[in-house]
Amino acid sequence: MNKFLLTVWTCLLFMFTFNSDFKGLLLERRIRFNFTTEPNFSHLFDFYTLSDLSNLVILQKIGHFFFFFILAFFLLRVFKRVNIVIRLGIAVAILTEWVQAFSMREARLQDVLIDVAGVLTFIVIYLVMKARLTTPYGHVKKW
Repeated sequence: MNKFLLTVWTCLLFMFTFNSDFKGLLLERRIRFNFTTEPNFSHLFDFYTLSDLSNLVILQKIGHFFFFFILAFFLLRVFKRVNIVIRLGIAVAILTEWVQAFSMREARLQDVLIDVAGVLTFIVIYLVMKARLTTPYGHVKKW
């Protein structure tokens, strides 16, 4: 079941990645896939300033964070090892931005950092909860 959920979540993630019209997806529930052989990496090192942050941009960045937070949860359920989750989370973050450049959207390093922040936030919460719920001998504490 965990592998199935990870697969579904990854498919959703790539559907959002390949969709070339985020506003159309949100407002009109329309999915549009456009591909190009000449990717746009011109904005890779551009970062949004406060004046650039519209509600739509803020929603996109929150979506990046939570999609990868939940991806880390599913990855941990399947692979059971934190270091694998971190590596796969970073790899998927880089891959989605790279692929996004081929779907007529901007690829940004800033989005990779937000994605990785989602993965690492989940890992930190997981490790803190695990430490609080485990005795020094590896047994789960009773409530």
